[in-house]
Amino acid sequence: MLNEFGPTMRVRSICDGEDIIDTTLDALLPSAFGPKNLQDASQR
Repeated sequence: MLNEFGPTMRVRSICDGEDIIDTTLDALLPSAFGPKNLQDASQR
C-alpha cells in the first residue's frame, strides 16, 4: 500500500549494532505493484 503513495519514500532501518540502512521503498521492492501497473493495463 505504501508504494501507491510514494515509491520514492525514504526507508531507514536501524539494526542491533551501529549500522543504519537508508534507502527508498522502490529500491527495496523493485517490482512492486503500483499506479503505473494500472495505467499500463488500461491502455491495452
